[in-house]
Amino acid sequence: MSLSKQKIVFFTTILFMTVSMLESCRPVQGCTDPNAYNYNSSADEDDGSCAYYPGCTDPNAINYDPNADIDDGSCEYPAGCTDPVADNYDPTAQVDDGSCWYQYGENSGKITVYREGECWENNVDVYFGDSFEGTLTSFYTTLPDCDANAEAGKIITFVDSYGDYDFKATSEAGTEWKGKVYIPRNGCVDVKLRCGGYIGGNALVTDNTKGEIMVWTKLDLPLNISVQINDADAGVIRTNYDSIPNCGASGCVTKCSLTPGTYTIDASSGSYTWSNYTIQVFGGECSKFELK
Repeated sequence: MSLSKQKIVFFTTILFMTVSMLESCRPVQGCTDPNAYNYNSSADEDDGSCAYYPGCTDPNAINYDPNADIDDGSCEYPAGCTDPVADNYDPTAQVDDGSCWYQYGENSGKITVYREGECWENNVDVYFGDSFEGTLTSFYTTLPDCDANAEAGKIITFVDSYGDYDFKATSEAGTEWKGKVYIPRNGCVDVKLRCGGYIGGNALVTDNTKGEIMVWTKLDLPLNISVQINDADAGVIRTNYDSIPNCGASGCVTKCSLTPGTYTIDASSGSYTWSNYTIQVFGGECSKFELK
């Protein structure tokens, strides 16, 4: 080893020993009062940290001690069900105690399918996803209670895992209802099969890429007006209205899931005819056309 390298090693060693000696000479700081809760017997210089009243110092705890000046790990918190969708959810609980209970299941929900009373559609087969769920042979005039016992042929209720599902129903007359529905966790939602293939109910997930057409009339004439949209049968108008009805109203013709664009409307009833009218369809909207 060269003389210069020996000098470097020597001075480095001396510097390390000096720093170590200085460090060892520094006083250990801490609480030096033997009567304090956090007394440090190794401390030789008091740093003002002495605490005399151990307890829970968290104001959110149920055993919070405002007199405590040091936390001793004893804090306790309100326990209960912390899942907001559970039937016994406790908004004040901070610790889940495993007591949550669910009427329809922690990860499932209930869906009710029914048909409105004004439609003349018999034997409607209902499919949920790829599964056939049953046949509606009758109807309800009002929304049935989700927890009511199903009446034969009027309602179909079932529970499945929560999430989005494809829904479809078809009638003997050829009417088809299609859409996407959402079943929430531990919730009960409904699908209402309305006239002309229109789906209602709070389970429906709106498809903003598709539009709808509703054809209606104020005319006081013998009804049963047959309607064609783009030369295809769309349904029959059986009721007149004094003012513009909501999309899917009973007795009107509503056509759903239409790609935005221009459509032609033709209609006839006895000696009355309406030919080659046009209407524009927009995504996520219902375009209404009055036969005058």
